[in-house]
Amino acid sequence: MPEILLPFAEKAAWDTWRGLNAPAFAAMRQSVLEAVRQTGFVEPFTSIHRHPEEIVIDPARVHESISSHELNARKRGLLLVLQAELRARGWEGRRNLRILAPEALSRAARVLRGLFPYFLGTEYLPTAEEQTRYFPVPHMDLQATGLPDASFDVFFSGDVMEHVPDPEAAWAEIRRVVKPGGLIVSSFPFDPNRETTIARARLDATGKVEHLTAPEYHGNPVDPAAGSLVFTLPGWDLLSRFRASGCADAAMVMVASAHHGVASDGPPGVFVLVANNGPAPAGPRPRIVAPGGLPEKLCTLVALPRSGTTLLTALFQVHSRFDAVFEPWNSKLLAGADDANLPRLLAKAGVSGTGGRYLFVKETSADPVYVGFIRRLLQQSPLPIDRSLMLLCRRPAHTFLSEIERRGQWWGNAVALDAEQFRLWCVKSRRALADMVALARTQDGLAVSYERLAEEPQLMLHRLARSIGFEVEPAQLEYEKHLDTSKVRGDVNVGSQPAAISDESIRRRTAAEHLTEQFAAESGEAAWFTAFNDLHAAVYAAGLTRIRALPLTLLDRVAAV
Repeated sequence: MPEILLPFAEKAAWDTWRGLNAPAFAAMRQSVLEAVRQTGFVEPFTSIHRHPEEIVIDPARVHESISSHELNARKRGLLLVLQAELRARGWEGRRNLRILAPEALSRAARVLRGLFPYFLGTEYLPTAEEQTRYFPVPHMDLQATGLPDASFDVFFSGDVMEHVPDPEAAWAEIRRVVKPGGLIVSSFPFDPNRETTIARARLDATGKVEHLTAPEYHGNPVDPAAGSLVFTLPGWDLLSRFRASGCADAAMVMVASAHHGVASDGPPGVFVLVANNGPAPAGPRPRIVAPGGLPEKLCTLVALPRSGTTLLTALFQVHSRFDAVFEPWNSKLLAGADDANLPRLLAKAGVSGTGGRYLFVKETSADPVYVGFIRRLLQQSPLPIDRSLMLLCRRPAHTFLSEIERRGQWWGNAVALDAEQFRLWCVKSRRALADMVALARTQDGLAVSYERLAEEPQLMLHRLARSIGFEVEPAQLEYEKHLDTSKVRGDVNVGSQPAAISDESIRRRTAAEHLTEQFAAESGEAAWFTAFNDLHAAVYAAGLTRIRALPLTLLDRVAAV
């Protein structure tokens, strides 16, 4: 099934690729449609899985359909290209990105606004009634925005530029307000087989189009009284004009995806303009051509040691679609940062990434460098793989008490339960926790409460399923009957005598919690330990939550080292 993300800088490159692949275009498109009809698709950015019964397909207008919840194939392709570009730049998790988009009322805009707080969505609102109805959506003329120079990191638009009376003026204005090195991502009617420029024509008094040069018809929202506008399909010369203006790497990117339900009529995918506002950034433009042997979904889990990661990973190991890898670096399955890539991990773990499989990888901060390895594993995973990161949060006192207890039981490294051991635990844990919170912030990670998982496993599993995109299976709630213990690393008890999910250990350790408050006061770690407790309390109250939904002041306190 096709997964294609291919940039073309000029028509000659497209012609060459089309000459080699045109006989397969119909089969590519059909395989996308068949996959969507059988299993649905996954939305970019949100990772929401849309089931076949939620999707409308019009075979006569493929790119305008494969629709669900206000997103069609064309809009999902646009979002997918944006996601690929942000990921390639390391910007996908940057919540401080300033994004300008004439998309204020669309579902695509709502998706991005939910992820990026500094999102300015605008609309052409011709009438006073519309401007009142949609207040406070800004009414903005893209030909003269009135915005300061270099004030946005990203410009994003879907099928807007063909409505602008003077597209050349609009493009110049967009380049002005986007920062040097910023990103421009835009879709509009585009025929890759033609070499034409943007032109306009007016309806005459009888309603007929004068000087019609293309079959695309669009209204004029800026000046409705002036009639309507007809544009030729913008051609490849637009890229040369972009490059002449300083956008060195301007390209039309074709995207087709069975996983995300993106296909088109004629060519197999939709086309999206991508340009860097200035010299080309370091590294190649993202591209995919039918990658094989990789999982459909990559889920990662990090936490301090003794936070319950082995139990949570076991719940995924018994799922029919998941392959679980327990602590690949701590178990010495992988060695260092060079092994932090999916092909090597799959090969060394003996896991197949094909056939729509999901991969679940957990690691703890037993060695702080492991957090950086997980970061690298996530960063190098290519689209269309869905990525997610979870940070498991256990009550700090219980995490410490459990580590002291297990060191004696499992490793013969019995240590005293005293203030000095608590101080040593705080010293190593605070740096590791700061690194994990920072990683979760850049990856839009989930914070998950261990206690809520132990107390309400069925509810929490279903909430996780909605958040990262899978169907809960009954075996997960009785994992101890189905677990392959030979693959378990981490908690020795889970690996040797797996027991039903319960909150027994929580209740047992509560009696000794008061000791940690005394230890904290004696060790000088009271402020950090209080911040950690406050983080835990917030995560426990939510059960699970996006890290970005937690108060910044709380995250900053925990990260202070």
